[in-house]
Amino acid sequence: MAGNSYVVLTLGAIGVIALGVFLVARPGRVSKALMTFYSKYPLVRYAGERQLTGRNAFVVALGIVLIVTGLVGLLGILVS
Repeated sequence: MAGNSYVVLTLGAIGVIALGVFLVARPGRVSKALMTFYSKYPLVRYAGERQLTGRNAFVVALGIVLIVTGLVGLLGILVS
């Protein structure tokens, strides 16, 4: 196992993996939260309703990218 100096990196990688799993598990909830967050910006108010809707496929794709990135990071930490 990695030494004590890699504890923060290991926890960070696990956190990235956990965030990715959450995005993949609940894409509708994340899309709705993003829409609510960005709808409060003044310039976004002029955008059409369709432009603000989050695409579940994009959220799932981002989650998969985060999972893969976290796993590669974790593997790199454990191998070194």
